[in-house]
Amino acid sequence: MSDIRRKDYKQELTQHLQRQSAFAELSEEALTEFVARAKYGFCEQGERVIHQGDSRQEFFLVLHGQLRALDTSQTTPRLLNYHAVGTWLGLRSLLYHRPRAATVEVVSDSVVAVFDEDAWHWLYEHHPQIIERFRQIERGYDSPNLVQFPGRQADEAVVIATKRHVVALLPNLVWPLLWLVVPAIYFVISSLLQETIVGPWLNHQYLFLMATIPFISLTMLTFLYNYLDWRNDDFIVTTKRVIHIERILFYGEERHEAPLTRVQDVTIIAEGLLSKFFDYRDVAITTAGVGVIRLTSTRQAEAVKDAILQERRQATARVEAADVASLRQAIAQKLDWDEAVEQNIMAVAEAQGININQTPTRQLPGALNYLVPRIKEVAVDPYEGLTITWRKHYGILLKMVGIPLFLITLLGTMFVTSLIGGVGLGLVHLLLLIGLTASGAWYVWQYDDWHNDVYMVTPHRIVDVESSSFKTSGEVRREGTFDHIQNITYNIPSFYSKLFNVGDVTIETAGSKDTFTFEHVFNPSAVQQEIFNRMILHQQRQREQEREATTGQIIDMIGEYHHLFEKVRPPQPKPPQPNSDTDYSMLKKAA
Repeated sequence: MSDIRRKDYKQELTQHLQRQSAFAELSEEALTEFVARAKYGFCEQGERVIHQGDSRQEFFLVLHGQLRALDTSQTTPRLLNYHAVGTWLGLRSLLYHRPRAATVEVVSDSVVAVFDEDAWHWLYEHHPQIIERFRQIERGYDSPNLVQFPGRQADEAVVIATKRHVVALLPNLVWPLLWLVVPAIYFVISSLLQETIVGPWLNHQYLFLMATIPFISLTMLTFLYNYLDWRNDDFIVTTKRVIHIERILFYGEERHEAPLTRVQDVTIIAEGLLSKFFDYRDVAITTAGVGVIRLTSTRQAEAVKDAILQERRQATARVEAADVASLRQAIAQKLDWDEAVEQNIMAVAEAQGININQTPTRQLPGALNYLVPRIKEVAVDPYEGLTITWRKHYGILLKMVGIPLFLITLLGTMFVTSLIGGVGLGLVHLLLLIGLTASGAWYVWQYDDWHNDVYMVTPHRIVDVESSSFKTSGEVRREGTFDHIQNITYNIPSFYSKLFNVGDVTIETAGSKDTFTFEHVFNPSAVQQEIFNRMILHQQRQREQEREATTGQIIDMIGEYHHLFEKVRPPQPKPPQPNSDTDYSMLKKAA
């Protein structure tokens, strides 16, 4: 490494340390001496800086590039954190005298400042408070990842998770407080009207208490409901997406999310002096196309905005790094230099760790397979690949076939009862059989209407089919590709919907007249996640195809260059062939 480059790195390291509060109490002379103890290393993409379980006692500060910490103790590696410029690595083993808790690999070519164990002891001797500051840094890495939410994936880490500000709870406390006004008004009126019928109640404290307790209980229950309803909403920013989960206690649930790569703008909206005084804001996240996610009365609004914008930049950088990785891999394969290229544990951008493998639904023979009502079917289409088909919830089926099913049960019971009772066959039995046949036909008609309305996703597209019974009135089939999806949300609209886990999944698209709505599906959260996973994988395949096309052009250029170079290069003299008169020392010298 040149002295000029080392001098630049020393200056960058000094600037990073000066900006960190952990080093604010360190004198300028001590800071200079600490910087002088650093070594600098260039880390190539895919290289392991730290190995999980290792006992080496070094710690690092990232100066350039991007790294990530992975838990490799399981079969599927799990992302813990991304580490960008200015972040520390390897502190935990020094703080707690334990082996390395994670593997740290390079996502994009990086430069790190390396400090050995002697530098650690020197720093502790000159600045003992640094230990607690470093522990705070480590807790900052851990605390977001303690947040769990439905659909969290192995290749994403939580960056920030927050709730609504407590001020958002205050308007919902008006009604609980009003319930307390009723016994207060009663007490005032009773005090003013001592000589009336109301007055004697004051002489019976037990009766007065009995009259007051229901209002106090109602106030406490209403307050508790509103408090829990205020607490159960989530605003989450991960390394992959932005998520807003809106839950209404005992009523329903709605979820909005968008990939970070689709985020266009983040705006903080302050309304009135109250929001400024109590430091809460609305955050509007504009995504490509029609998707706008609005977080109301948000705590840490500035931190949420900064996290979204920073993670978007990091996600874009990972996509660019993936292009570099693809190019290196292709050149290495072309020149047979595979051993020169480091391999990442997890894919550089949008890892392929999203599990969409599902067991195909068992098919029954003949008409029996049709008659068994299924609200979800998984099949492997020879052309489309793994295809999932959803139908409306069983509750919708029951609503459609309820009356004919009731008639079948009633008429069938009457027919069997009459036969058991020894009543001979006659007109009544004929009418019952006709009624049973008509009810059965009605049931099949309604069942086929339910069965033909399907929602499908394949690896390449989404399909919404709305059909009539036996297609007597035709069918409407709408299809869309993942290229045009802008936002995927689900809504559980009511208490009963929450109870039976049924709702609607809305897929907002660009360039389509209407959005796709999968209505009354079971477990809408899982349906939304399935479509989101398919969209991510589709985007990844597209990027890989674009990379392969670009890389192919570059490889062709390298091949042409090599071909032309071989043509214009002057012929090399052949080395003399050894014989009995050859001076072997001269041959060795020539070689």
